[in-house]
Amino acid sequence: MHKGNGIVMKKIINRELFPTRLEDPLTVVDVGSYDVNGTLKPFMPPKWKYIGLDIVPGPNVDRVIEDLYTFPVEDESIDLVVSSDCFLYVRNPFKLTESIYKCLKLGGVIIICANNFARKGIMGLPKDRSPYNDVDYDCWRIFKYGMLAILQDSGFKVIKVEYNRGCTWGVGIKK
Repeated sequence: MHKGNGIVMKKIINRELFPTRLEDPLTVVDVGSYDVNGTLKPFMPPKWKYIGLDIVPGPNVDRVIEDLYTFPVEDESIDLVVSSDCFLYVRNPFKLTESIYKCLKLGGVIIICANNFARKGIMGLPKDRSPYNDVDYDCWRIFKYGMLAILQDSGFKVIKVEYNRGCTWGVGIKK
């Protein structure tokens, strides 16, 4: 995760979505939480319960997802799902977003940051983290209309989609 993404995430949470609920005991799930170069956890309000999910065990991973499209949480039990720099590595971001929709409570929120620029060098998961071990893969670049499609096709009411700091940000509410 890029540090700037955490700063933008904190702004979205604290100023735009949850300014009156920072002291409430909300549950937040971070999809793709493995700490490669930072995590979203320090940007979450201290009273919130944070659960980090990823496909492999490691730093900042509380629960390992064996099936990326089936979360180890009860349906309609989560207040907020966040994900930064994860969706570009997922084979089917639409199916992943549908799984997120199922675990959110009615009125629950999803915040996605999807990197949308290419740079020379490492572009995917380190090879020892890849489920294919010999592949450093990177599947997508998600821009405004792609983010709209991912959120709308999964049933979310789109609150906003914007470009910021090399990422396309999408925010949706379960209706």
